[in-house]
Amino acid sequence: MCNNILYKLYPHPANICISSKLITGSTGFKDGNCVVFFPENIISNNKIEKQNYALFFFNKFRYIYSEITLPRVSILIQDFKLIKSNKLNERDFYFARCVWGYLHDYFHHQGVKPFNEFLYLKMNWYVGLLEEIKVDCQTAIECLSNTEIPFRREVFEFIIFDRMFRYTCQDDFEYNFDSGTGFLLFNFLLEGNALQFKSDQIVIDEPLIKIALNKLILDICNIESENDEDLIKQMCEQYVGRYLNIEKTPSGRKRIKNINAFQMVQQKIFDLKRYALNSKFSEQDLFY
Repeated sequence: MCNNILYKLYPHPANICISSKLITGSTGFKDGNCVVFFPENIISNNKIEKQNYALFFFNKFRYIYSEITLPRVSILIQDFKLIKSNKLNERDFYFARCVWGYLHDYFHHQGVKPFNEFLYLKMNWYVGLLEEIKVDCQTAIECLSNTEIPFRREVFEFIIFDRMFRYTCQDDFEYNFDSGTGFLLFNFLLEGNALQFKSDQIVIDEPLIKIALNKLILDICNIESENDEDLIKQMCEQYVGRYLNIEKTPSGRKRIKNINAFQMVQQKIFDLKRYALNSKFSEQDLFY
């Protein structure tokens, strides 16, 4: 149902999504929290120039979002009762996650430097980070604007909440690429007053979020419009550095140092995790 609507609204220029059922596989694939698998992330002796396929395990997302993300949102966001993404049944949860996945991939294939044509460039850590947050922002804007998108409000919440309140608080957040996208988004929205702290909670200003997301998209697209790839890498590193405190380790890895107002948010979440570990309840049980 959802895919048919999306194909008409946003015809994909390259890929067709095929649903299938995993019969057997490694523990990580079957039982872990691995939602996506990108083969280009596996170390290779040869230069990776094309992504031949990707695997998405969207059925796993409901548990992750419900057990990890939503309990955090419930203590951090004012007006939690207005949130819609905690009211989906199992079937609709899967369809809504498919909407996010399809639009996310669709926008990877748009613009002056689409991901499928500039894969090697966008595997650069800084370029890739901005590419990833750009396409999620484009998806969020479409969900806020286009009333024909199924589950559009829920998908918008998936994007904003999962980026800011799950990725950034994982145990390995300092070295986690996706946590970088969440830190950048959080600090960018703070800068645009789209997020405001009131009584140790966060108030979301939706009109200002739309303005901020459009600005972030425009900034990244302007960088991508440059022809010199070395200049693009340099500009991306400088742009990311405005919002993230990045430390380069002796081994060459990027380390994201805990930053700005998010320290308070992280402390709340880490306190919640410690409480859950020391009790018989899960994080979800504390709030539902």
